[in-house]
Amino acid sequence: MAPVQTTHLLRKLIATRYVLIVLILLSLGISIYFYWRGIQGNTYQLRMSAGSLHGRRTDIARALVEEANAPGIFIEIEGTQGSGEALQKVSEGRLDIALIQGGIETLPNVQQVAVLQREPLHVLVKPGLDSLGLNGLRGRRLNLSSPGSGSNLLSKEVLAFAGLSEETYTETNLSYSQIAQLPRDSSMSQLPDAFFMVSSLPSGQAEILVKEYGYRLMEIPFGAAFSNQRFAVKEYWIPAYTYGLVPSVPQKRLKTLGTQLILIAHKSTPRQAINQLLNVIYGGDFARKANLPSLDEDNFLGALEYPIHPGARMYRNRDNPAITSEFVEYVENFRSFVFSLIIASFFIWQWYARRKGLGIVRYLVELNQIELRVLNLEMHTDLEMGELIRMRNQLIKLKSEAIAHHSGQDFSIRGEESLTSFLNHATHTSNYIHQLMARARQKAPTPEGGRF
Repeated sequence: MAPVQTTHLLRKLIATRYVLIVLILLSLGISIYFYWRGIQGNTYQLRMSAGSLHGRRTDIARALVEEANAPGIFIEIEGTQGSGEALQKVSEGRLDIALIQGGIETLPNVQQVAVLQREPLHVLVKPGLDSLGLNGLRGRRLNLSSPGSGSNLLSKEVLAFAGLSEETYTETNLSYSQIAQLPRDSSMSQLPDAFFMVSSLPSGQAEILVKEYGYRLMEIPFGAAFSNQRFAVKEYWIPAYTYGLVPSVPQKRLKTLGTQLILIAHKSTPRQAINQLLNVIYGGDFARKANLPSLDEDNFLGALEYPIHPGARMYRNRDNPAITSEFVEYVENFRSFVFSLIIASFFIWQWYARRKGLGIVRYLVELNQIELRVLNLEMHTDLEMGELIRMRNQLIKLKSEAIAHHSGQDFSIRGEESLTSFLNHATHTSNYIHQLMARARQKAPTPEGGRF
Protein backbone atom coordinates (compact mmCIF):
# COMPACT_ATOMS: atom_id res chain seq x y z
CA MET A 1 0.00 0.00 0.00
CA ALA A 2 2.73 2.47 0.94
CA PRO A 3 4.60 2.50 -2.44
CA VAL A 4 1.34 3.05 -4.37
CA GLN A 5 0.29 5.87 -2.07
CA THR A 6 3.75 7.48 -2.31
CA THR A 7 3.58 7.48 -6.12
CA HIS A 8 0.12 8.99 -5.97
CA LEU A 9 1.29 11.78 -3.65
CA LEU A 10 4.36 12.53 -5.79
CA ARG A 11 2.14 12.95 -8.83
CA LYS A 12 -0.06 15.39 -6.91
CA LEU A 13 3.01 17.32 -5.76
CA ILE A 14 4.29 17.69 -9.32
CA ALA A 15 0.82 18.73 -10.50
CA THR A 16 0.63 21.35 -7.77
CA ARG A 17 3.94 22.86 -8.82
CA TYR A 18 2.82 23.03 -12.44
CA VAL A 19 -0.37 24.81 -11.38
CA LEU A 20 1.70 27.34 -9.40
CA ILE A 21 3.93 28.05 -12.43
CA VAL A 22 0.90 28.48 -14.70
CA LEU A 23 -0.70 30.92 -12.24
CA ILE A 24 2.49 33.02 -12.06
CA LEU A 25 2.82 33.16 -15.86
CA LEU A 26 -0.86 34.02 -16.18
CA SER A 27 -0.47 36.89 -13.68
CA LEU A 28 2.52 38.20 -15.60
CA GLY A 29 0.66 38.07 -18.89
CA ILE A 30 -2.41 39.83 -17.48
CA SER A 31 -0.28 42.61 -15.96
CA ILE A 32 1.61 43.25 -19.21
CA TYR A 33 -1.67 43.24 -21.12
CA PHE A 34 -3.24 45.89 -18.90
CA TYR A 35 -0.02 47.94 -18.93
CA TRP A 36 0.02 48.16 -22.73
CA ARG A 37 -3.73 48.63 -22.83
CA GLY A 38 -3.26 51.64 -20.54
CA ILE A 39 -0.62 53.06 -22.88
CA GLN A 40 -2.96 52.74 -25.85
CA GLY A 41 -5.50 54.96 -24.12
CA ASN A 42 -8.85 54.89 -22.39
CA THR A 43 -11.63 57.32 -21.61
CA TYR A 44 -10.96 59.76 -18.77
CA GLN A 45 -13.03 62.28 -16.82
CA LEU A 46 -10.94 65.20 -15.56
CA ARG A 47 -11.79 68.21 -13.39
CA MET A 48 -10.01 71.40 -14.40
CA SER A 49 -9.71 75.07 -13.51
CA ALA A 50 -8.09 77.97 -15.32
CA GLY A 51 -8.93 80.61 -12.73
CA SER A 52 -11.71 83.09 -13.42
CA LEU A 53 -14.31 81.93 -15.93
CA HIS A 54 -13.95 85.36 -17.60
CA GLY A 55 -10.17 85.23 -17.95
CA ARG A 56 -8.00 84.52 -20.98
CA ARG A 57 -6.82 81.25 -19.47
CA THR A 58 -10.35 79.89 -19.42
CA ASP A 59 -10.63 80.66 -23.15
CA ILE A 60 -7.52 78.53 -23.63
CA ALA A 61 -8.98 75.81 -21.39
CA ARG A 62 -12.21 75.73 -23.41
CA ALA A 63 -10.21 75.18 -26.61
CA LEU A 64 -8.43 72.31 -24.88
CA VAL A 65 -11.76 70.80 -23.78
CA GLU A 66 -13.04 70.91 -27.35
CA GLU A 67 -9.92 69.28 -28.80
CA ALA A 68 -9.50 66.65 -26.07
CA ASN A 69 -13.08 65.39 -26.32
CA ALA A 70 -12.41 63.44 -29.53
CA PRO A 71 -9.57 61.30 -28.08
CA GLY A 72 -11.78 60.40 -25.12
CA ILE A 73 -10.78 62.94 -22.47
CA PHE A 74 -13.81 64.69 -21.01
CA ILE A 75 -12.90 67.80 -19.03
CA GLU A 76 -15.19 69.70 -16.70
CA ILE A 77 -14.13 73.31 -16.09
CA GLU A 78 -14.84 75.10 -12.83
CA GLY A 79 -13.97 78.66 -11.90
CA THR A 80 -11.71 79.72 -9.04
CA GLN A 81 -10.54 83.05 -7.63
CA GLY A 82 -7.22 82.62 -9.39
CA SER A 83 -4.09 80.51 -9.64
CA GLY A 84 -3.62 80.33 -5.88
CA GLU A 85 -6.98 78.68 -5.29
CA ALA A 86 -6.61 76.41 -8.34
CA LEU A 87 -3.18 75.29 -7.12
CA GLN A 88 -4.59 74.55 -3.66
CA LYS A 89 -7.42 72.45 -5.08
CA VAL A 90 -5.05 70.42 -7.24
CA SER A 91 -2.83 69.81 -4.23
CA GLU A 92 -5.82 68.56 -2.23
CA GLY A 93 -7.05 66.34 -5.08
CA ARG A 94 -10.24 68.33 -5.65
CA LEU A 95 -9.04 69.11 -9.19
CA ASP A 96 -7.16 66.82 -11.57
CA ILE A 97 -5.49 69.50 -13.71
CA ALA A 98 -5.26 73.28 -13.87
CA LEU A 99 -3.81 76.12 -15.93
CA ILE A 100 -2.03 78.41 -13.51
CA GLN A 101 0.37 81.30 -13.45
CA GLY A 102 3.96 80.35 -12.73
CA GLY A 103 6.14 82.01 -10.17
CA ILE A 104 3.91 81.35 -7.16
CA GLU A 105 4.29 78.94 -4.24
CA THR A 106 4.68 75.19 -4.63
CA LEU A 107 2.45 72.71 -2.80
CA PRO A 108 2.58 68.94 -2.20
CA ASN A 109 1.11 66.46 -4.71
CA VAL A 110 1.37 68.95 -7.62
CA GLN A 111 3.34 67.99 -10.73
CA GLN A 112 4.20 69.84 -13.94
CA VAL A 113 2.74 68.74 -17.26
CA ALA A 114 3.60 71.50 -19.75
CA VAL A 115 4.37 75.18 -20.23
CA LEU A 116 2.27 76.70 -22.99
CA GLN A 117 3.72 80.21 -23.17
CA ARG A 118 4.74 83.31 -21.21
CA GLU A 119 2.10 85.59 -19.71
CA PRO A 120 3.07 89.25 -19.35
CA LEU A 121 2.19 91.43 -16.37
CA HIS A 122 -0.08 94.24 -17.58
CA VAL A 123 0.00 97.53 -15.71
CA LEU A 124 -2.84 99.65 -17.09
CA VAL A 125 -3.02 103.26 -15.80
CA LYS A 126 -5.11 106.33 -16.38
CA PRO A 127 -3.84 108.70 -19.09
CA GLY A 128 -0.89 110.79 -17.95
CA LEU A 129 0.31 108.29 -15.34
CA ASP A 130 2.02 105.99 -17.82
CA SER A 131 5.05 108.28 -18.11
CA LEU A 132 5.59 108.53 -14.33
CA GLY A 133 6.67 104.94 -13.74
CA LEU A 134 5.68 102.76 -10.82
CA ASN A 135 6.88 105.38 -8.32
CA GLY A 136 4.19 107.69 -9.70
CA LEU A 137 1.57 105.29 -8.32
CA ARG A 138 2.42 106.12 -4.73
CA GLY A 139 -0.67 107.16 -2.78
CA ARG A 140 -3.07 106.00 -5.52
CA ARG A 141 -5.78 103.32 -5.78
CA LEU A 142 -4.37 100.17 -7.35
CA ASN A 143 -6.47 97.19 -8.40
CA LEU A 144 -4.39 94.06 -7.77
CA SER A 145 -7.01 91.47 -8.75
CA SER A 146 -8.54 88.92 -6.36
CA PRO A 147 -6.71 88.28 -3.07
CA GLY A 148 -4.53 85.19 -3.28
CA SER A 149 -4.54 85.13 -7.07
CA GLY A 150 -1.27 84.88 -9.03
CA SER A 151 -1.72 88.44 -10.29
CA ASN A 152 -2.19 89.72 -6.76
CA LEU A 153 0.91 87.97 -5.41
CA LEU A 154 3.21 89.00 -8.27
CA SER A 155 1.92 92.60 -8.36
CA LYS A 156 2.73 93.12 -4.67
CA GLU A 157 6.22 91.70 -5.18
CA VAL A 158 6.85 94.00 -8.16
CA LEU A 159 5.60 97.05 -6.24
CA ALA A 160 7.78 96.14 -3.26
CA PHE A 161 10.78 95.77 -5.59
CA ALA A 162 10.05 99.29 -6.86
CA GLY A 163 9.97 100.59 -3.27
CA LEU A 164 6.20 100.75 -2.74
CA SER A 165 5.09 98.98 0.42
CA GLU A 166 1.43 98.12 0.99
CA GLU A 167 1.07 101.22 3.18
CA THR A 168 1.93 103.52 0.25
CA TYR A 169 -1.14 102.70 -1.87
CA THR A 170 -4.78 101.75 -1.53
CA GLU A 171 -5.52 98.24 -2.72
CA THR A 172 -8.73 97.32 -4.54
CA ASN A 173 -9.65 93.82 -5.68
CA LEU A 174 -11.94 93.81 -8.68
CA SER A 175 -11.87 90.32 -10.22
CA TYR A 176 -11.65 89.60 -13.95
CA SER A 177 -15.38 88.91 -14.06
CA GLN A 178 -16.13 92.21 -12.30
CA ILE A 179 -13.95 94.11 -14.78
CA ALA A 180 -15.81 92.44 -17.65
CA GLN A 181 -19.14 93.54 -16.11
CA LEU A 182 -18.22 97.19 -15.46
CA PRO A 183 -20.91 99.59 -16.75
CA ARG A 184 -19.68 101.15 -19.97
CA ASP A 185 -20.80 104.60 -18.78
CA SER A 186 -18.72 104.43 -15.58
CA SER A 187 -16.79 107.57 -14.81
CA MET A 188 -13.00 107.15 -14.72
CA SER A 189 -12.95 108.99 -11.43
CA GLN A 190 -14.81 106.07 -9.91
CA LEU A 191 -12.28 103.53 -11.19
CA PRO A 192 -8.87 102.64 -9.74
CA ASP A 193 -5.86 104.61 -10.99
CA ALA A 194 -4.17 101.43 -12.14
CA PHE A 195 -5.00 97.80 -12.86
CA PHE A 196 -2.41 95.02 -12.44
CA MET A 197 -3.10 91.70 -14.17
CA VAL A 198 -1.13 88.74 -15.48
CA SER A 199 -2.68 87.44 -18.68
CA SER A 200 -1.91 85.79 -21.98
CA LEU A 201 -2.08 88.08 -24.99
CA PRO A 202 -4.45 89.55 -25.81
CA SER A 203 -6.21 90.08 -22.48
CA GLY A 204 -9.95 90.66 -22.77
CA GLN A 205 -9.97 92.74 -19.58
CA ALA A 206 -7.05 94.87 -20.79
CA GLU A 207 -8.85 95.46 -24.06
CA ILE A 208 -11.97 96.65 -22.20
CA LEU A 209 -9.97 99.09 -20.07
CA VAL A 210 -8.09 100.48 -23.07
CA LYS A 211 -10.95 100.80 -25.53
CA GLU A 212 -13.82 101.65 -23.17
CA TYR A 213 -12.07 103.79 -20.56
CA GLY A 214 -8.88 105.03 -22.20
CA TYR A 215 -6.32 103.31 -19.94
CA ARG A 216 -2.69 103.11 -21.11
CA LEU A 217 0.02 100.50 -20.54
CA MET A 218 2.93 101.32 -18.23
CA GLU A 219 6.41 99.93 -18.79
CA ILE A 220 8.25 97.87 -16.15
CA PRO A 221 11.92 98.43 -17.01
CA PHE A 222 13.58 96.24 -14.38
CA GLY A 223 12.46 92.80 -15.57
CA ALA A 224 16.00 91.43 -15.93
CA ALA A 225 16.97 92.58 -12.43
CA PHE A 226 13.77 91.20 -10.91
CA SER A 227 14.35 87.79 -12.56
CA ASN A 228 17.63 87.47 -10.65
CA GLN A 229 15.51 87.04 -7.51
CA ARG A 230 12.73 84.98 -9.08
CA PHE A 231 13.98 82.40 -11.59
CA ALA A 232 10.43 81.64 -12.76
CA VAL A 233 9.81 85.31 -13.69
CA LYS A 234 11.60 86.62 -16.79
CA GLU A 235 11.88 89.89 -18.64
CA TYR A 236 9.15 89.99 -21.26
CA TRP A 237 7.36 92.46 -23.49
CA ILE A 238 4.03 93.39 -24.98
CA PRO A 239 4.17 94.05 -28.76
CA ALA A 240 3.29 97.51 -30.07
CA TYR A 241 -0.33 98.04 -31.19
CA THR A 242 -1.56 94.97 -29.24
CA TYR A 243 -4.59 96.88 -27.88
CA GLY A 244 -5.10 99.63 -30.41
CA LEU A 245 -3.80 101.36 -33.54
CA VAL A 246 -5.21 104.88 -33.05
CA PRO A 247 -4.12 105.72 -30.53
CA SER A 248 -1.44 103.06 -30.53
CA VAL A 249 -1.44 100.97 -27.33
CA PRO A 250 1.34 100.48 -26.63
CA GLN A 251 3.18 102.82 -28.92
CA LYS A 252 6.25 100.60 -29.04
CA ARG A 253 7.28 97.19 -27.76
CA LEU A 254 6.79 97.55 -24.03
CA LYS A 255 9.10 96.02 -21.45
CA THR A 256 7.46 94.14 -18.62
CA LEU A 257 7.68 90.85 -16.70
CA GLY A 258 6.42 87.47 -17.80
CA THR A 259 5.56 84.27 -15.97
CA GLN A 260 4.99 80.82 -17.38
CA LEU A 261 1.48 79.58 -18.16
CA ILE A 262 1.75 76.11 -16.64
CA LEU A 263 -0.48 73.09 -16.99
CA ILE A 264 -0.25 71.21 -13.70
CA ALA A 265 -1.82 67.97 -12.47
CA HIS A 266 -2.31 66.10 -9.23
CA LYS A 267 0.23 63.30 -8.92
CA SER A 268 -2.54 60.66 -9.01
CA THR A 269 -3.98 61.88 -12.33
CA PRO A 270 -3.52 58.90 -14.69
CA ARG A 271 -0.35 59.25 -16.71
CA GLN A 272 -2.11 57.80 -19.77
CA ALA A 273 -4.59 60.69 -19.58
CA ILE A 274 -1.78 63.24 -19.35
CA ASN A 275 0.04 61.58 -22.24
CA GLN A 276 -3.09 61.77 -24.40
CA LEU A 277 -3.67 65.37 -23.35
CA LEU A 278 -0.16 66.36 -24.47
CA ASN A 279 -0.77 64.65 -27.80
CA VAL A 280 -3.85 66.85 -28.16
CA ILE A 281 -1.93 70.03 -27.29
CA TYR A 282 1.03 69.44 -29.59
CA GLY A 283 -0.41 67.14 -32.23
CA GLY A 284 -3.72 68.73 -33.15
CA ASP A 285 -5.45 72.03 -33.84
CA PHE A 286 -5.40 73.24 -30.26
CA ALA A 287 -2.93 76.15 -30.70
CA ARG A 288 -5.00 77.71 -33.51
CA LYS A 289 -8.28 77.35 -31.65
CA ALA A 290 -6.76 78.77 -28.47
CA ASN A 291 -5.21 81.68 -30.43
CA LEU A 292 -1.76 80.80 -29.12
CA PRO A 293 1.54 81.32 -30.91
CA SER A 294 3.27 78.23 -32.21
CA LEU A 295 4.00 75.95 -29.26
CA ASP A 296 7.54 74.80 -28.50
CA GLU A 297 7.09 71.04 -28.44
CA ASP A 298 10.82 70.39 -28.04
CA ASN A 299 10.83 72.34 -24.77
CA PHE A 300 7.26 71.67 -23.66
CA LEU A 301 8.21 71.38 -19.98
CA GLY A 302 9.79 74.84 -19.92
CA ALA A 303 11.52 75.85 -16.69
CA LEU A 304 10.59 73.30 -14.03
CA GLU A 305 8.72 74.77 -11.09
CA TYR A 306 7.20 71.46 -9.97
CA PRO A 307 8.19 67.78 -10.25
CA ILE A 308 7.54 66.25 -13.66
CA HIS A 309 4.33 64.24 -13.97
CA PRO A 310 4.87 60.61 -15.15
CA GLY A 311 2.53 61.27 -18.07
CA ALA A 312 4.81 64.09 -19.22
CA ARG A 313 7.78 61.73 -19.02
CA MET A 314 5.86 59.23 -21.10
CA TYR A 315 5.18 61.87 -23.74
CA ARG A 316 8.79 63.07 -23.70
CA ASN A 317 9.98 59.51 -24.34
CA ARG A 318 7.42 58.80 -27.06
CA ASP A 319 10.05 58.60 -29.82
CA ASN A 320 12.44 56.50 -27.78
CA PRO A 321 12.67 52.70 -28.15
CA ALA A 322 9.76 50.70 -26.80
CA ILE A 323 11.82 49.63 -23.79
CA THR A 324 11.68 52.95 -21.95
CA SER A 325 12.91 53.66 -18.46
CA GLU A 326 9.29 53.71 -17.26
CA PHE A 327 8.70 50.27 -18.76
CA VAL A 328 11.93 48.92 -17.25
CA GLU A 329 10.89 50.34 -13.88
CA TYR A 330 7.46 48.75 -14.23
CA VAL A 331 8.92 45.35 -15.17
CA GLU A 332 11.40 45.57 -12.29
CA ASN A 333 8.61 46.36 -9.83
CA PHE A 334 6.51 43.53 -11.21
CA ARG A 335 9.50 41.16 -11.09
CA SER A 336 9.93 41.99 -7.41
CA PHE A 337 6.24 41.35 -6.87
CA VAL A 338 6.35 37.96 -8.66
CA PHE A 339 9.49 36.97 -6.75
CA SER A 340 7.82 37.87 -3.47
CA LEU A 341 4.75 35.92 -4.54
CA ILE A 342 6.86 32.85 -5.33
CA ILE A 343 8.66 33.05 -1.99
CA ALA A 344 5.38 33.49 -0.13
CA SER A 345 3.80 30.59 -2.04
CA PHE A 346 6.80 28.39 -1.26
CA PHE A 347 6.60 29.10 2.46
CA ILE A 348 2.85 28.58 2.48
CA TRP A 349 3.31 25.27 0.68
CA GLN A 350 6.06 24.28 3.13
CA TRP A 351 3.84 25.23 6.05
CA TYR A 352 0.96 23.23 4.60
CA ALA A 353 3.19 20.22 3.96
CA ARG A 354 4.65 20.45 7.47
CA ARG A 355 1.19 20.81 8.95
CA LYS A 356 0.01 17.74 7.11
CA GLY A 357 3.16 15.87 8.13
CA LEU A 358 2.69 16.82 11.77
CA GLY A 359 -0.97 15.87 11.64
CA ILE A 360 0.05 12.27 12.40
CA VAL A 361 1.23 13.36 15.84
CA ARG A 362 -2.20 13.20 17.42
CA TYR A 363 -2.55 9.59 16.23
CA LEU A 364 0.86 8.78 17.68
CA VAL A 365 -0.21 10.28 21.00
CA GLU A 366 -3.33 8.10 21.10
CA LEU A 367 -1.25 5.08 20.08
CA ASN A 368 1.13 5.79 22.93
CA GLN A 369 -1.77 5.93 25.37
CA ILE A 370 -2.97 2.53 24.16
CA GLU A 371 0.54 1.11 24.63
CA LEU A 372 0.70 2.48 28.19
CA ARG A 373 -2.63 0.84 29.06
CA VAL A 374 -1.44 -2.44 27.55
CA LEU A 375 1.79 -2.25 29.57
CA ASN A 376 -0.16 -1.49 32.73
CA LEU A 377 -2.48 -4.41 31.99
CA GLU A 378 0.46 -6.81 31.46
CA MET A 379 1.81 -5.99 34.95
CA HIS A 380 -1.28 -7.64 36.48
CA THR A 381 -1.25 -11.37 37.04
CA ASP A 382 -4.74 -11.79 35.65
CA LEU A 383 -5.03 -10.44 32.12
CA GLU A 384 -8.51 -9.00 31.42
CA MET A 385 -9.56 -10.32 28.03
CA GLY A 386 -12.37 -7.82 27.70
CA GLU A 387 -9.98 -4.88 28.20
CA LEU A 388 -7.54 -6.35 25.66
CA ILE A 389 -10.35 -6.69 23.13
CA ARG A 390 -11.40 -3.05 23.68
CA MET A 391 -7.80 -1.86 23.18
CA ARG A 392 -7.47 -4.02 20.06
CA ASN A 393 -10.66 -2.53 18.58
CA GLN A 394 -9.56 0.97 19.54
CA LEU A 395 -6.23 0.38 17.77
CA ILE A 396 -7.96 -0.86 14.63
CA LYS A 397 -10.22 2.21 14.60
CA LEU A 398 -7.22 4.51 15.16
CA LYS A 399 -5.33 2.99 12.20
CA SER A 400 -8.38 3.35 9.95
CA GLU A 401 -8.83 7.02 10.90
CA ALA A 402 -5.15 7.82 10.30
CA ILE A 403 -5.17 6.19 6.87
CA ALA A 404 -8.46 7.88 5.88
CA HIS A 405 -7.25 11.28 7.05
CA HIS A 406 -3.97 11.23 5.15
CA SER A 407 -4.88 9.25 2.06
CA GLY A 408 -5.38 11.58 -0.92
CA GLN A 409 -4.74 14.73 1.15
CA ASP A 410 -1.07 14.77 2.15
CA PHE A 411 1.08 15.93 -0.80
CA SER A 412 4.38 15.79 1.11
CA ILE A 413 6.89 12.95 1.15
CA ARG A 414 7.48 13.76 4.80
CA GLY A 415 3.80 13.10 5.49
CA GLU A 416 4.06 9.72 3.74
CA GLU A 417 7.09 8.75 5.83
CA SER A 418 5.31 9.77 9.05
CA LEU A 419 2.26 7.71 8.16
CA THR A 420 4.39 4.66 7.34
CA SER A 421 6.21 5.01 10.67
CA PHE A 422 2.89 5.25 12.49
CA LEU A 423 1.53 2.14 10.77
CA ASN A 424 4.66 0.15 11.61
CA HIS A 425 4.39 1.23 15.24
CA ALA A 426 0.68 0.38 15.30
CA THR A 427 1.39 -3.04 13.82
CA HIS A 428 3.97 -3.71 16.53
CA THR A 429 1.43 -2.70 19.20
CA SER A 430 -1.25 -4.87 17.58
CA ASN A 431 1.07 -7.89 17.63
CA TYR A 432 1.84 -7.19 21.27
CA ILE A 433 -1.89 -7.09 22.12
CA HIS A 434 -2.47 -10.37 20.30
CA GLN A 435 0.35 -11.99 22.26
CA LEU A 436 -1.29 -10.90 25.51
CA MET A 437 -4.64 -12.15 24.25
CA ALA A 438 -3.05 -15.55 23.51
CA ARG A 439 -1.67 -15.69 27.06
CA ALA A 440 -5.05 -14.72 28.48
CA ARG A 441 -6.78 -17.41 26.39
CA GLN A 442 -4.53 -20.08 27.87
CA LYS A 443 -5.44 -19.01 31.41
CA ALA A 444 -9.15 -18.41 31.05
CA PRO A 445 -12.09 -19.20 28.83
CA THR A 446 -13.00 -16.79 26.11
CA PRO A 447 -15.45 -14.12 27.38
CA GLU A 448 -18.96 -14.54 26.14
CA GLY A 449 -19.42 -12.70 22.84
CA GLY A 450 -15.66 -12.06 22.39
CA ARG A 451 -13.76 -12.68 19.19
CA PHE A 452 -10.05 -13.33 18.96
